[in-house]
Amino acid sequence: MGAATLAGALQAVRWALGSFMSPWFGRLSDRKWGRRPLLTGSLALAAICMAATNFEIPFGLWLLDLLALLIVRTLLSTIMDAMVSDIAFGSARTFIMTMYVVVSDVGASMGPLFGYVSEHFIGLSMTYWLSASLLLLLSIFWFMKGHVGMRRNIVANQ
Repeated sequence: MGAATLAGALQAVRWALGSFMSPWFGRLSDRKWGRRPLLTGSLALAAICMAATNFEIPFGLWLLDLLALLIVRTLLSTIMDAMVSDIAFGSARTFIMTMYVVVSDVGASMGPLFGYVSEHFIGLSMTYWLSASLLLLLSIFWFMKGHVGMRRNIVANQ
């Protein structure tokens, strides 16, 4: 089986699962704890899955890791869509949603370019580590942002 066939099969599984999982992830983010903890945890999980792709593990486990990474990507996409819709209101709604879609599309198109350039200059292994590190840093950022916001709410309510 070729790499393109395998990649296509993984994407097909992700899209099939995503159509069922996205609404569930959305309802999960609507619950008591909100979207930020789910975003933080998802980014951390994505960092772990990205780092795991760099280890020499059995091929079947490696494929499961890739599938998990694709599912976490669906989770992150669902959460980000919900977070943007939370902040987009009033007359600015159209502008915010348009900018979100444009930035998402540009990021999706530039990602592979940055990946190939990174692989060329620092190697594939370091590219995976760099990606995992960036995801972990984003997770830490959102975790800290949530705690600072909670502290402000506590102080404001006193």
